[in-house]
Amino acid sequence: MQKMKYLIIALLCTMVQGAWADGVKYIERSWSGDNIGGSVVSTEKTCSSYTTWNGTSNLTGGWYYYKTSNKEINSHRITVSGNVNLILADGSYLKHKRGIYIQDGCTLTIYAQSGGTGKQECPSADGDNAAIGGNADAVGGHLVIHGGYIIAKADHNNAAGIGGGNHSSGLRSVTIYGGSVEAKGKDSGAGIGSGQQNDVYCNVTIYGGTVTATGGDYAAGIGGGYGGNGGTTEISGGTVNATGGMYAAGIGGGHSANGGTLTISGGTVTATAGYEAAGIGGGYGGHVGTVTIDGGTVYAKGGGDDGTAIGKGFHGSENSGTVNINGGHVEMTAVFNTYFVTGTLKLGDQFMVSKAGSKVGKDSREITCKSKNENTDDVTIVVKSCDHSGASINQKDDDHHTVSCSYCKVTEEENSFGSDDTCTKCGYEMPTITLTDGKDNGETLEAYDGETVNVEYDRELSAEEQTEATTRSSSMVNGQCSMFNGSARLTPSACLTR
Repeated sequence: MQKMKYLIIALLCTMVQGAWADGVKYIERSWSGDNIGGSVVSTEKTCSSYTTWNGTSNLTGGWYYYKTSNKEINSHRITVSGNVNLILADGSYLKHKRGIYIQDGCTLTIYAQSGGTGKQECPSADGDNAAIGGNADAVGGHLVIHGGYIIAKADHNNAAGIGGGNHSSGLRSVTIYGGSVEAKGKDSGAGIGSGQQNDVYCNVTIYGGTVTATGGDYAAGIGGGYGGNGGTTEISGGTVNATGGMYAAGIGGGHSANGGTLTISGGTVTATAGYEAAGIGGGYGGHVGTVTIDGGTVYAKGGGDDGTAIGKGFHGSENSGTVNINGGHVEMTAVFNTYFVTGTLKLGDQFMVSKAGSKVGKDSREITCKSKNENTDDVTIVVKSCDHSGASINQKDDDHHTVSCSYCKVTEEENSFGSDDTCTKCGYEMPTITLTDGKDNGETLEAYDGETVNVEYDRELSAEEQTEATTRSSSMVNGQCSMFNGSARLTPSACLTR
């Protein structure tokens, strides 16, 4: 009888620990390729050894599977120690009113299943702690999100949604590959980043998914809490919406803090400032930091009263920091009497700039971007790859042409033509010019714009006539002109004449 009791207990433990024959399927995501032009790859995998988690116990390392459809835990804060992998079953829902603490040196990795409908919500936190991340005065470990619907909203002042509690720099790192993530800080706490009075020391890396980050007053959407610099943020893909609280940047510094280091190489990023702060860059009193845009689509809007689209906050340094735009499509919106960009601006040669829908000349690109909006309405400057419309195009030979553009710094772009006389790269179609030789038979020849051609004349020209023919040009009549024997180079609107 005693043996039978032990057997039943052993069977029950097996059901909880989960060595199932079929295992539990989950989606793992990874980044494939370079930061520019790469993509998120999703792979369905199977976990054969795991613990079915009831949502109440602390997570102490290993694999966990949560499948309950509706559960709310109010009694205590969950602590993560060790390396924890949590699979959220499709249709599951778990609300932790006191949030999740990830101890320093530990990692919480969250996976979803193929439907991606598993939901983990931390609508508040215990004391001045982050909803998911560190506790007050204590740095947290690492958070990795592969999928699911994750909601983290701090309910006490000075704490971040995801990141740090009061006087905490946040997690060591936050990495998002997919899913939907909503993070909201309370007053002085960032959406994703640090709590009050601390710089962000963690790396925030976003490869994919949809991320919405909203800072409390005085705190950035992504970056620093009150008094915290922006830290290091890299965005390679996904859709990111970051909104700063009053006096704080959308992405960058909190009140009285600088922007940190931001690199965008892909995705769609919208950064909206709080009052007197930058969309991307410094909070009130802070400068831009270092911003590099290599790809993606970026929308940045500054806050009122000298909050820059990409740059400084009110009373911040206009000359400190660097903004590099090397790729992508960037739209910067400034409200009345605010700058579009501050700091040292470096634009790639291939970019054209338009202000309020009007293109500016290539020599005015940087000046325009660093100007103030003197219109009472919001004005947007667009920086994008130049289409060379209206550029000067000259034929080089039968296979190539050059482009000298008025709107960007690309002074020569060599392209190849196909058999239909159309450029295989830009679509430019070579014009042809009809001419007749000077012989009695009036043979008609065709020449490309700018092409060098040989045309015979019915007599040998004198030296004086040849000199005149090579230096004098006039407009074509009915697309025809007479040529001399030797070589001539045609232009679009004129041809050499005798």
